[in-house]
Amino acid sequence: MKRQIIIVGLIVGLVTTTMQARTLEEAVAACEKGDAGMCIGLGKDFKKRNNPQEAEKYFSKGIKVLETKCEENNPDACFSLAQLHARGDVLKENKEEAKKLFDKSLSIFQKACDNKDEDSCMMVDQIKMHVEMM
Repeated sequence: MKRQIIIVGLIVGLVTTTMQARTLEEAVAACEKGDAGMCIGLGKDFKKRNNPQEAEKYFSKGIKVLETKCEENNPDACFSLAQLHARGDVLKENKEEAKKLFDKSLSIFQKACDNKDEDSCMMVDQIKMHVEMM
């Protein structure tokens, strides 16, 4: 168990270092190309820097991308939106909307899981855990 925790810690450290090494221009370009995670990350960064206008600009872009993808039945986008509604750090906390989006994501992942997609089955379990903790 300790070995697994150490390995996960190393992976997280590498990912964090890679993300920090990105230039602002690269991050903005990725956001403009539709990388919702990068947009949300930029928004959080500007929020920390007390620049609410820029934060809101990037939060809005990221949320719009996620909403569009969720409407197109992308389960990862629905799951991400659900998390944003549940946490209330980017969007105003809305447990009802979070539950609705978790359910939509769960339904899509469940269909893939029923077709023997192991990654989707893991997501089904993860989403159920999120819903139980709400």
